[in-house]
Amino acid sequence: MLRCCLLNYPWDGQNPIAYYIQRTGYLTIAQAGALTDDLLTKLQTDSYDFVFLHLSTTDELIPKSYQEILNAQRRFIITSPFPKHLYQAYELAPVSYLTEPYPFERFLKCIDVLLP
Repeated sequence: MLRCCLLNYPWDGQNPIAYYIQRTGYLTIAQAGALTDDLLTKLQTDSYDFVFLHLSTTDELIPKSYQEILNAQRRFIITSPFPKHLYQAYELAPVSYLTEPYPFERFLKCIDVLLP
C-alpha cells in the first residue's frame, strides 16, 4: 500500500478524497490533519508516497516551514475549488493540481501519472 498524507481537508463528507483513496485499493491514508506543528514534524520524520494539500480559499496562509517541506515532497498534489492560476503568488511547487469537484477518473489519472 502506498501511504498518503492529507493536509487541511474538511471531514464533513464534502470532500471525496478519502473515499477515492480507499477506492483505489493501493493507497491508504497514513496521516491526516490541520497544518499544525505536530503534523509538520510528521512530514519531516515520516515517509509518504503522496502528500495532498487542500486549499479552501485563495488567501489561505501556508506557513513558510510547511512550504519548504511540501516543495521537497516527490508527489505533492494540491486540491482546491479554485483554479490553479489564483495560487501563482504562493511559493508552492506541486507536481499536480486538482480543481474541485473532480471525478474519480481524474484523481486516478493524476495518481497513475506519478507512479513509477
